[in-house]
Amino acid sequence: MPFISLLAQEETLVANKTVPSQLGSFKYAYVKLTPTEDNVSTKPSLKQLILDSFNGYMSKRGILTSATTPNLQQMLLDQAESYCDILWAELFITIKGDKIKDHSIVYTSCTREQVVLHTNEEILIDGNMTANLKRVWTEMFNGNLNYDPTKRPKLLVIPTGWSAETLSQHFSTATQLDALEGVYESPLERSDVDPELSPRKKIGIIKSTAANNGKGAYMLVYLSDSKGNKDWVEGEEKGYLLPTKTPDIYRVFWRTAQKQLDDSAYMTIDQNGSIIIAFNRDPNKSIRFDRIHPIMSKQLPKPELEMVPLATGSGALLTPNGYLITNNHVVTGGKKFVITMEHKGLGLHYYADLVHVDVDNDIALLKISDPGFKNRSTLPYTFKTELADVGESLFTLGYPLTSTMGSEMKLARGVVAAHSGFRGDKTTYQTDIPVDPGNSGGAVFDNMGNWIGIIKSKHSEAEQASYVIKNHLIYDMVQQVDSSIRLPFNDSLKGRKATSQIKILREYVCFIRVY
Repeated sequence: MPFISLLAQEETLVANKTVPSQLGSFKYAYVKLTPTEDNVSTKPSLKQLILDSFNGYMSKRGILTSATTPNLQQMLLDQAESYCDILWAELFITIKGDKIKDHSIVYTSCTREQVVLHTNEEILIDGNMTANLKRVWTEMFNGNLNYDPTKRPKLLVIPTGWSAETLSQHFSTATQLDALEGVYESPLERSDVDPELSPRKKIGIIKSTAANNGKGAYMLVYLSDSKGNKDWVEGEEKGYLLPTKTPDIYRVFWRTAQKQLDDSAYMTIDQNGSIIIAFNRDPNKSIRFDRIHPIMSKQLPKPELEMVPLATGSGALLTPNGYLITNNHVVTGGKKFVITMEHKGLGLHYYADLVHVDVDNDIALLKISDPGFKNRSTLPYTFKTELADVGESLFTLGYPLTSTMGSEMKLARGVVAAHSGFRGDKTTYQTDIPVDPGNSGGAVFDNMGNWIGIIKSKHSEAEQASYVIKNHLIYDMVQQVDSSIRLPFNDSLKGRKATSQIKILREYVCFIRVY
């Protein structure tokens, strides 16, 4: 990571101090050696010897830890409670032959004030080099940097007038909100991005005429982070967003650890409403924020939800753009179809159209037509048309008897009992999956997460005998309707524990109400 990139780049450094102790009081030092002329990087042992010597020198000045290697530097940046606890020290050394001709030390604080110390004294690279280096450094500065919290530098606070509480109240009571407004949280620690971003962070986004120097934009409000950073207080401005000509892409002006604006980032919005900020225009150095308040969806009112449906059933997404499969007997007689799918524990409701039915094989193809539905980037399972083996473990996810058992998705397990169904029907498997009214049309998966068929019915006189329509029949029907439809082929569920498979699948199966 470039040394200077950790400091703000939009303003000139201020070199108006004469000794490091005038910069403040520090716990740690972030140290870098920058050789000139003869390349010290080709002499790693010499470079490390110089850094180790400087570490000892800084220790005598009262510094607790001097980070001189990439691993120590990363650990320091990740764990320090404040960037103002760190003194940034860069050594510039010129080596010619067997001599250090001259060198400088540049000390920089979090507020970007600097002290530049320099000497022209020549030092032989011999057994006395380290002792002579420490002597020269001590002559440059022999003061005390022992940590005193009352003397630590402090960054300027940039208030917005908002807090976590007032934002929550605003978002809960406002009659009209922009779709982007809300409170967001980064769900995971990230060590591969700018260290200032690595903690879990909570921010607010609110449309503001005050942002962007009064020109108007989306203001980013700092609320908290898991690091307990002392440099930031709740309600500070974290930056702002400007829309671009491309929908759902925004230019980001993000305040760095030193609270200077970095304009190298862009933000996108994914199909789940999460925002992804890519720094330095590098998608590999990005961080995702999930909306945690308010939960919003661009959904039309569904007055049908207050009515008793003609029938209910289960289904699953067949394609990322909203095709789904269920039974013909579920949709028979219906004129309106409301699909409910889970997203982060909430039920989202969409209208769907009936596209085609195969009465003989009891299959129906629907397509979500609701403007609130966003296409999925991919589906996590494979639509398997090969025959499943007898004895193979299976499970189904569906919505049986919701009037008495509740509207939560239910899991049922079983095995393939036979390759033929009721009275030897070759279009179905016989299984021992326990099914009830409402399970009809539910997708059936094997233990690798492959979709192998859909629930059709159960035997009324046999205990735990149920029938599953084989996938090759669904494939044939879909190809007749539209041969360009590509069925899912993805093995991302393979090898996962069952609990993990189900947690992923629950956002792709659906509850179907027929009116």
